[in-house]
Amino acid sequence: MLKLLRLLTQLRPRFCPMPNAPLELFAEWSIGQGLGPLVGHNLEYALPQLQAPRALKDKLLSVFQGTLADNTLHLMNFKNTLTPLEGRKLVLFANLSLAEALYPHVGFRPLLEISVLCAQEDIEGFAGYLRACGYEEEAPFAHAAYGLSNGYTPLGLFGCLPGLNPSLMPLLFQYALPKPVFGPSLYSLGLEDNLLALCIRQYGEAYAGPWVDWVDMREIFLSAGIQPQSLRAKAKQWGIAHAVFASLAVLGRLFELELRDFQPPCPPEWEALANFWAEAFVGLLEEMAQGRQALAQENLQQAFEAMASKAQVVFAMERE
Repeated sequence: MLKLLRLLTQLRPRFCPMPNAPLELFAEWSIGQGLGPLVGHNLEYALPQLQAPRALKDKLLSVFQGTLADNTLHLMNFKNTLTPLEGRKLVLFANLSLAEALYPHVGFRPLLEISVLCAQEDIEGFAGYLRACGYEEEAPFAHAAYGLSNGYTPLGLFGCLPGLNPSLMPLLFQYALPKPVFGPSLYSLGLEDNLLALCIRQYGEAYAGPWVDWVDMREIFLSAGIQPQSLRAKAKQWGIAHAVFASLAVLGRLFELELRDFQPPCPPEWEALANFWAEAFVGLLEEMAQGRQALAQENLQQAFEAMASKAQVVFAMERE
């Protein structure tokens, strides 16, 4: 399963034989993790040498084609809504920001929803603009000031990046990158800031989010020229060194990346707990292939709880 993850989620994969690999199990799992479109494209077009059943390929291709159609409609709706808006600074992060920056094909990564940062003083005005454009409030996004939808595209409007000290928000807006393709008011977090935002979210959600997050993070490291010193310094500045260390511990093991230079310094006890937990997390795929997923999930939860129990001590040390 782990070898299949490394191969079938590459953007430009090179074939390597994988006899007796649990291809059908992996493919079915990948759909629920946001990886189905990319896996389906690779099996059909990039790696036809892998002998996947035709019915499985067709199922994954339908996911790819459906994602392509959905993403295109989301993007066109969003662009048509925001292009006329001038004189504001709205900052994309998460799904759309990462999909637009990292993936060469609009159908490779599901969007599902769009997340936008807005200065506190502009939130009510922007929410009113969206209502005038046909958006209505729906079930709230976690941590969002508003969750809205035009009946098709869910949009979360945030006054602060979830998990970040609000005092750091001006820096995010200062270094956000313009995205004129979506209109004169649209900006996006840079990849380094998006990476840190992912680390915050992963820790806050006890790493229960979709595995497409890990592919996003891998592509950031492969494409963005992230500098170790800059990342470590910003992790300390944001007060999230513990979360960054843990996420990178997993990422390095998942994709055989050497990331030790990028991991911010943490107390030795935290490093030991995070590394132990990372091994349990990565082992989940192989346990799944052996039919031991429930036991692996229980071990993973126990490992995370042990790590989380020490978090307050780590938080205090980070802020000294």
